[in-house]
Amino acid sequence: MQINLVVGNYLACETLFVRISREASELISWLRGRTFVLALIRETQASLNKATVSVLRIILTRWTAHFLAFRRLLELRQTLDIIVTQEENRADDQKLIIKGKREAKEQARKMMKLIQNPVFWHSIARFVYLHLYPISRWLIPATSRVKNHLEPLAVANNIAQSSHCRLDQVLLMFGLLVMKYNDLKLREPDDAAACNAILGSLEKRWANADQDVFIAAVLLNPIHKAAPFVKSTKFTAVAIYSLFSRLWTRFYNESIPDKFFHELKDYFEESGQYEDLKVWIPALRQRATEQVSGKKPQFRI
Repeated sequence: MQINLVVGNYLACETLFVRISREASELISWLRGRTFVLALIRETQASLNKATVSVLRIILTRWTAHFLAFRRLLELRQTLDIIVTQEENRADDQKLIIKGKREAKEQARKMMKLIQNPVFWHSIARFVYLHLYPISRWLIPATSRVKNHLEPLAVANNIAQSSHCRLDQVLLMFGLLVMKYNDLKLREPDDAAACNAILGSLEKRWANADQDVFIAAVLLNPIHKAAPFVKSTKFTAVAIYSLFSRLWTRFYNESIPDKFFHELKDYFEESGQYEDLKVWIPALRQRATEQVSGKKPQFRI
């Protein structure tokens, strides 16, 4: 699915928010996957006369869980520092953490280096503190920023994967995503890198799509017609007819019939056999508004 590819491009971009979340998540996963390290954490806490607390697991679909897990990680910093220092002071043949196969040793060294990185802890502390005590509108924790970046894509993905999703909905969804991230980029300058990564990926997906088919699907939706393209100078009456002519030739392997021009004109002008659209479309809009607001519809379709 194209939206999953967009998410992949976003997660691959090196922004502060994504990097901090990724590093913290990797450290938490490593700690929870090492039973012996968890035992060392409990022993060290006991030696410090501290209450024993565990490493919280991150639940990918629950963003609050990210915050709680990161906050718990902060609480464990002193304990982890002691464990790393003790490990470094052990002889090579007495290591308790850096042992096993080469990959396991390299991962252990990487995590120990991260634990000793003051910049990492400062970033986590800063974001967790700001989550508890928001100072200004734009100082949002890393996990909340990531949520803001990914939530519209998650909604779009649910729409695109539904069994009744139509081609016109896909294009309108792409357009709304572009508007969303352009607006976010203007409102939140710190999010520019992440937004640019998403926008670039969306443009790439659209460039690879069968654009004529998607555009025609929107044009043939009587509720929208050419309204979504009103700001584009390319969508003149001639351009629209040319688009349908190309599609007709592709689908039926013949030239578009002359009568199609007149039918297309009646459709957009809501005249002839499409004259009832003048009444039908406003009624549909009213019904949709009432459904969203919770009011009982005045009529049934």
